[in-house]
Amino acid sequence: MSLQNLAYWYALAFMPGTGKGRSNSLTTERRNNIYIAAFQHEPRLSIVELFERKELWPKLGLTAEECQAFTQGYSELANYSFQIEQWLNQGYELIPFHDARYPKSLKTNLKRRTPTLLFAKGNVELLHQPMTAIVGSRDASAISLQFTDHIAQKAAQSGQVVVSGGAKGVDQRALEAVLTCGGSSVVVLAQGIDTFQAGFKQYYQAIVAGKLLVISSYAPTDRWSTWRAMARNKLVYGLATHTYVAQSGDSGGTWEGAKEGLRAQRSIFVRQPEANELCANNQLIAQGALPVDLYGNEIELPILS
Repeated sequence: MSLQNLAYWYALAFMPGTGKGRSNSLTTERRNNIYIAAFQHEPRLSIVELFERKELWPKLGLTAEECQAFTQGYSELANYSFQIEQWLNQGYELIPFHDARYPKSLKTNLKRRTPTLLFAKGNVELLHQPMTAIVGSRDASAISLQFTDHIAQKAAQSGQVVVSGGAKGVDQRALEAVLTCGGSSVVVLAQGIDTFQAGFKQYYQAIVAGKLLVISSYAPTDRWSTWRAMARNKLVYGLATHTYVAQSGDSGGTWEGAKEGLRAQRSIFVRQPEANELCANNQLIAQGALPVDLYGNEIELPILS
């Protein structure tokens, strides 16, 4: 894709909002809907024409505030092109949601709430292989980490890519475990890809070997934040065919992601906790998650008469 086209995609993904605060910003779903309206227009409009053909904005359903946001985004295209050229020179790839390289699983699971643009570094082909998500608490217990090791090894042996969030605890253990046994992994960041330089140095060999892909839906210089971490978890769950929960509390990203997955009728497997273990795993099982043992084997629940 040309540098010019990428600049327009960046403008769509990160253009200013329509008011003060995140509640008044253009949502991802709204940005995607605007592009889809242009794509479905007769004749079809490209991403460049979406910005250039200002006279069509009202016909595409843009409000006056959204037209203003598009105008401001358009005025920044030269700066965006310069920044994107630098990122490309650093080995990053930019993947718009209409691109053939974009993971179909995200479109299937998140629909039009899927990120408008992904930043990636590493083996992009991993996005098109079956994925198993391993999620859990940052302060995971020893048995939860042992469970993580078993699931990572099981995934690697079956040719599944392990996807995780890159945080401490279960996420970090899942990444290291799957790489140790020769498998592949996708790490989804809760920050911009430019702020992950220490991680790139640590996993340089895995990236070069095609065993690791790091992706982010945030602007490259964005710093980690709690709300970004919560939103990132949706991508982890959305990429996976199966999700294994090592350990969850009764709130936070693991808990919310698992509940959302259950509402969407996805396959959520939860480690059955030991007696008196302090975690919310049994609560997720009570809500429909499938209990598994330490090795990821399903456990049949007793039938209540």
